[in-house]
This record gives sequence, C-alpha cells and structure tokens, in this order.
Amino acid sequence: MECGFQEDRTEQADKLIEILKTKDHWLGPMIDALIRNGQASLAEEFLHVNASTTSDQKTT
Repeated sequence: MECGFQEDRTEQADKLIEILKTKDHWLGPMIDALIRNGQASLAEEFLHVNASTTSDQKTT
C-alpha cells in the first residue's frame, strides 16, 4: 500500500512541477517553504525530479 502512496505523491509532484514550469524562479522558495514546514522529503523529491527533468532537457 505504501508503494501506491509513493507513486501518487510522485505523480502529484510531477504535475505541480509541470504547472510551475511556466513561472520563473519558483524552485528555491518552494524548497525553502517545504523544509521550513517539515516536508524535507518532499523537497528532496522536487530536487530529484527537477534534476532529472533538467538533464533530459539538456540531452534533447
């Protein structure tokens, strides 16, 4: 059951990142807010997803 929750959480993070791609300079403040509100694991997930998205864009 935990696996399904993790996939759902990753999917939500991916969707949020897609929405936020239209805005500039959002990642730093978002990460800061997540960490300050005890959501460091979600902040780390954002960083990993963003890093993989950035590396995918560089290879394209």
